[in-house]
Amino acid sequence: MIYNKLQTLLESYDVTAYTVAKDLLLYPQTIYQLAKNKKRIPKKDILDLICSYFDCDVDDVLEFVPTIEVNHNELSAKPWDDITEFKRLFNPEQKQDEYLYW
Repeated sequence: MIYNKLQTLLESYDVTAYTVAKDLLLYPQTIYQLAKNKKRIPKKDILDLICSYFDCDVDDVLEFVPTIEVNHNELSAKPWDDITEFKRLFNPEQKQDEYLYW
């Protein structure tokens, strides 16, 4: 999952979402929604403006936290032959007959 860290950035610079929006000529609601995690991922142009404003990198605004575990040793470049094979990579300890097909 990708987490938005804009609120933390605003607090560390002691600036409000309204001030940032005003300075960047954006609707205050845009920055407010991002800061309050109502919108998790900003559009690229907004992200570019935010990074330029705070003189920071993308990873200062967004954080990736894996929510599923993938067995990278078993990944291949070929397309999945079977959905069962795909699911096995995400839960290798699950028995074949316990798969739920979605």
